[in-house]
Amino acid sequence: NIEDSLQRLSFTMINQSETVLTLVGAVGSFTGTVIRYHHVAAVRSGDTFYLWQDGALRATTTIVGYGSMKNTISDWFIGAANSTGAGNFNGLIDWLKVSKTALYTAPFTPPTTLTV
Repeated sequence: NIEDSLQRLSFTMINQSETVLTLVGAVGSFTGTVIRYHHVAAVRSGDTFYLWQDGALRATTTIVGYGSMKNTISDWFIGAANSTGAGNFNGLIDWLKVSKTALYTAPFTPPTTLTV
């Protein structure tokens, strides 16, 4: 999610024990123009969580023993904070990818083509 009034990225997940983790970039951490696409990635590698924008790290945290992410499809909300539409993302989402592998754990150059 991009919190427009504060210009920061955020990503929230909930584990099997209902523990909420939210990564939030600093105020002004979303440093792009809203009239072009941006590559945003939320990544987990072991106990470390990362939030990336256009290859640059915007937030990170480590939580030992966080456990598995909830795995029911009804718990996934893309572009909103919950089923009521709270915290809606105002824009377009394209090329959504969910992976079992931590794709980014260091600064990177975002892909320019879709790989399947």
